[in-house]
Amino acid sequence: MNVTAPTRPVQAAAINFPTSGRGVVINLGSAVALAPGRFNVPYMATKGYMLSLSEALQEELAPAGVRVQAVQPGITRTDIWKRSGTGIEQLPAHM
Repeated sequence: MNVTAPTRPVQAAAINFPTSGRGVVINLGSAVALAPGRFNVPYMATKGYMLSLSEALQEELAPAGVRVQAVQPGITRTDIWKRSGTGIEQLPAHM
């Protein structure tokens, strides 16, 4: 779901935006895409996919006037860490 759901609207934009010569795609990823091996592998891989997809689309669509941005928010201190089995106290302080 972390791959299929965001890919579908991006595909539609990649087809339609270039015909108008403008458009912006903003993909939401995660900073875990930049830290391979530190977190849950499937989740981390899907965030890496979003970053790669965004970078590739930017290269492909820029000549048509379309901009693609990947937002990589950092770690937030929420209860999700308890539910994931990785306590937030295990994370490096700089994160």
